[in-house]
Amino acid sequence: ENGRKKVKKWIGGEYESVTFIDSVSGSKQLLLSTESHLLLFNIDEVSQKSIVYKSNLPDSSGIKNISRLSKNTWIVSSLDNHLFNVKVENSKLVFTPIALPGEVENNVLFVQSFGLNKFWVFTQAGVWNEYKILEDKPTLVSTVFDPIFSSKIVPNVLFEDNEGNIWIGTFGSGLYKFALKRSAFL
Repeated sequence: ENGRKKVKKWIGGEYESVTFIDSVSGSKQLLLSTESHLLLFNIDEVSQKSIVYKSNLPDSSGIKNISRLSKNTWIVSSLDNHLFNVKVENSKLVFTPIALPGEVENNVLFVQSFGLNKFWVFTQAGVWNEYKILEDKPTLVSTVFDPIFSSKIVPNVLFEDNEGNIWIGTFGSGLYKFALKRSAFL
């Protein structure tokens, strides 16, 4: 062991490609995402059973990305371009489809939430739509189109800073800044 401390591997095998981790408020659980499953996972070392609940998406495709929508609710986009609201209830994952207007429905490349029941959807046409969940339905808040964003530029991560700017990290195309108040890329 050459003086190395033994590191506990909490999960392994088919779960080694963990793509998302978030805490479940009010519990000792984590929500984990792999490329194909969502898992509720106990972080209590005393517990004999680590994985509490495992699920595929309702459309049986893989997971494109996931983001926290509110306290114990996440928004998930599937590889088949569907969106799902995921809640933790009684140590189980409950899925509800999110229906968006026609042209957006099957063209989702990326979804990101900054909490407060609001989320951004980036489509294959280079359009950014911001939605807010009102009465369990998405309501369009704003739409942004910029020709520099086409299906060739794929977002990987978004971050909203304290001044209301959206920072967009991409797969292989760098970092972009969008001034939300001015509706302009800077």
